[in-house]
Amino acid sequence: MTGDRWAALAIAQHDLLQRPRDSRIVSVARDALREQALAALPLSVIAVQSAHAGEAEKAKAFALLAERVSRRDLIIQLLLIEQSVAANDYVGALRHYDVALRTHEISRPTLFPILAGALSDDAIRQALVPYVRPDVAWMDPFVTHAARQGAAKDIARLLIAADNPRARALMQTNSAAMFTGLAQEGHLGEARELLRRLPGANLAALASAGFNATTVDQQFGALAWAPVVSDASSVSFENATNSVQREARVIASFGERGVALRRVLQLAPGPYRFSETRDPVVNDGNSRAWWDLKCMRGTETETIWRSADAPIAQKGTVAVGPMVPQSCAAQVLELNYIAGENSQGLEFVVRTLDFTR
Repeated sequence: MTGDRWAALAIAQHDLLQRPRDSRIVSVARDALREQALAALPLSVIAVQSAHAGEAEKAKAFALLAERVSRRDLIIQLLLIEQSVAANDYVGALRHYDVALRTHEISRPTLFPILAGALSDDAIRQALVPYVRPDVAWMDPFVTHAARQGAAKDIARLLIAADNPRARALMQTNSAAMFTGLAQEGHLGEARELLRRLPGANLAALASAGFNATTVDQQFGALAWAPVVSDASSVSFENATNSVQREARVIASFGERGVALRRVLQLAPGPYRFSETRDPVVNDGNSRAWWDLKCMRGTETETIWRSADAPIAQKGTVAVGPMVPQSCAAQVLELNYIAGENSQGLEFVVRTLDFTR
């Protein structure tokens, strides 16, 4: 086959996507097959054109033949995916997804969102479990994509179902994004299942409001204490008198107000007492800080308790805490502040924080 013929055929394959019913494109492909009967490029052109013409069996036959000649043709893999999905053959569809994603990294931005969206189907998710293994290189970026693009619940269920060393490694690598997504979507059941599988995790920490090595560990995403990103304030966690407990140092610019810290908790229903110890560092007497506990209801939150609007100078508080209702399976705890007009701003340290039954 001459170089000009191959060039024409490559152009034809591209044009096929814009003009699928153009018979001249198929004519170029047939001419190519007369010179080289088993060439993947003309076979793929005829397969795609047949599919657009509604000739399903013919399209399938040419697509399968093109795949036998060369599995590296992306258009053929996409066509075979479409044919498999139409036949409810999820195992076959995923086999072609695998080939496309392995051989054409350029296809990932297109295929990852489609595959992530399909994970909500139990059958598809189960069919994907065998691909959670070390030699499937595209699985790592796919899990990262799905965890960050609104599919945290489904990707967590996939990894929990696989439950092999590779799955656990992917849980660790993507834990922050998955826990944050699960918390934001209100899927605390899946979050607990992930926690059971992560080294260093402690389910009891979900009901512990205080600062310690586990509750400030950012691998746990929204389930851990995290500073609220702001130009007006900053928070750092410091070692307390022992190696396990931590303290939170809050600094804010004068005249500012906002939320400094936030975390998702899972307090059991019932009444609680609240205790806190804080030390003022920079304070003009007008600065204040308080805690809000909000019930998570899906993606919405509702404030169910607020601590006293205490001056920063107040070092210790023991008071009646929240009454967590039966309908409130998860909560968000936030530290709010108002910095006074002192030009040095506001600085204080929260040394202890607790809810007790």
